[in-house]
Amino acid sequence: MRDLFVLGLLGVAILFAFRYPFIGILGWTWVSFLNPHRLSFGFAFDFPIAMAMGSVAILAYIFSKEPKKLPPYPLFWIVVLLLFWIGVTTLFAYDIEWSKEKWETSTKVLLMALLAAVMLTTRERVHAMVWLVVITLGYFGVKGGVFTILTAGSYHVWGPPGTFIQDNNQLALALIATVPLVHYLTTTTPYKWMKIGLWCAIALMFFSILGSQSRGALVGIVAMAGFFVWRTRYKGAAIVASLILLFIGAWFVPDHWIERMQTISDYETDGSAMGRIHAWTFAVKLALDNPITGGGFHVSSISDLFFSYVPEGRVAKAFHSIWFEMLGAHGFVGLAIFMTMLFLAWSNCSTIRRKTREIPQLHWAYDLASMLQVSLIGYMATGTFVNLAFFDLLYTLIAIIVGMRLVVERELKAAQAPEPTSRRPVRGRRTNPLPKPGISGAGASRRQRSV
Repeated sequence: MRDLFVLGLLGVAILFAFRYPFIGILGWTWVSFLNPHRLSFGFAFDFPIAMAMGSVAILAYIFSKEPKKLPPYPLFWIVVLLLFWIGVTTLFAYDIEWSKEKWETSTKVLLMALLAAVMLTTRERVHAMVWLVVITLGYFGVKGGVFTILTAGSYHVWGPPGTFIQDNNQLALALIATVPLVHYLTTTTPYKWMKIGLWCAIALMFFSILGSQSRGALVGIVAMAGFFVWRTRYKGAAIVASLILLFIGAWFVPDHWIERMQTISDYETDGSAMGRIHAWTFAVKLALDNPITGGGFHVSSISDLFFSYVPEGRVAKAFHSIWFEMLGAHGFVGLAIFMTMLFLAWSNCSTIRRKTREIPQLHWAYDLASMLQVSLIGYMATGTFVNLAFFDLLYTLIAIIVGMRLVVERELKAAQAPEPTSRRPVRGRRTNPLPKPGISGAGASRRQRSV
């Protein structure tokens, strides 16, 4: 029954997507984040829902009347460059067949993000995308938070199997980057009951992050919280809320959680931490030998190659860092493109904040740009210990930034346009006729009125 329900929702979304291509983009995002077919147990589990939704979205856009003009911002084009570069590194990968699978997945993520950026042309569409991200990822955060409270934090919180966020570290990163967007929505909704619901969601997501027992998440949540208090316009409320959550969290977490976090400083005695250091060492040595193209996707899983560079390593494992993932898999060039993309995302948010700071009608853009910067801080801090350089959420945030800048600049341009001073004259008629020669005074006025 659950399988039929999932496929029924997909069918409805596809029908609407043919008429409204933006629905296809929302459908793709919903499938990418929520993975509804992975919540079933029958034939829908392996059904290619994402491919079906993405294909419909692309075709509907091509044949629709949607604007086909590409955004002029360097942020958009650096994503295009990244899309090109991962194709190049895959051609020069140590194991092309193994690398090809991850290349196909990453290519789909980048292509759909670029399409989303093109179609986020109104404030309503930007808000729809933000709401969709919050609802889909917030679902796992709320669910995990309830689980953590009911079990007193005795177990790890995991994401849905077979997805980008199935690992506890990956789920924690997704939630940390989503919390600022939830806060943004609390500032825009006019309904008190909805504000309360969103604040409750933030609290439960906080418990879910704690329940992941991810050490990288602890670093990320500290960085995000500090920057969040600095960026928000509601600093007093943010400080109070942060202190309350900190107090509750410190009282709530079990002893084994504290012992696990203490291994951050005692990493030499922790096998998992040393495994990360070995993977990072491998990435650096491999990149020094292959500075342009790196080793390609999944290169860290090639055991013989891994141990040739790191003989003291116990097992070949993923890079567990967005920075070393880009360096080892795509070389110094790939890392430079990735870091430039993040810098441009940040600077675009700063540009939006600067342009909208003094305009009440655009305070929504000021607040959203501020929270997007908080999300980027959370992503980068947590991502230092997580292998998610091609996570859908990052590129969805970039699409939102590009779309929001387009909307803001269009509204600013419209506000600065001069008001028309006079009506356009009707062709073939004189709106201010002159008197004929020889006629003056009252006769001229009567003559003018009779024309």
